[in-house]
Amino acid sequence: MRAVPLRGPRHRSAAARVMLPPIHLAMKSQIKPWMLAYTFGFGLLSVLSCGDDLANHYPFIITAWGCVCHLVIFVGNLLYSLQRVPASFRGPWKIVLPILAAQFVFSGIYDSQHGRHPEDVTGVVWIIGLLLFLPTFRAHYLIGYGKRPGVDVG
Repeated sequence: MRAVPLRGPRHRSAAARVMLPPIHLAMKSQIKPWMLAYTFGFGLLSVLSCGDDLANHYPFIITAWGCVCHLVIFVGNLLYSLQRVPASFRGPWKIVLPILAAQFVFSGIYDSQHGRHPEDVTGVVWIIGLLLFLPTFRAHYLIGYGKRPGVDVG
């Protein structure tokens, strides 16, 4: 990266010798529009899910934990879809991904036993839920384990 002088060459003060990196205005966009749309749709479903947990009168700790997990999912999906995942997320996301997967399983089991309509939670519902979460799990896997954070492996 070539540095650009702060002032013109005729100024010889200390401030004139300060160099700033050039600003590139024409950057190629790496945004994944399908993932961005999925992220906001999933975020809306997450809000509805947290509201449903409140309507089911689940214990506060279970509702709060589910809402925190949905917030982490939204942030991870948003960063991945915008291709703005900081390198410092790579290590922690190796722990976050299994926690989110465990939360998905725990939430499904808890809903099937304590929800308003536990008889509605069948194998088909589990498959639909898994298919709905697959892009999330893939994005979070690539954040933690991809070649570069937020960039596809293949």
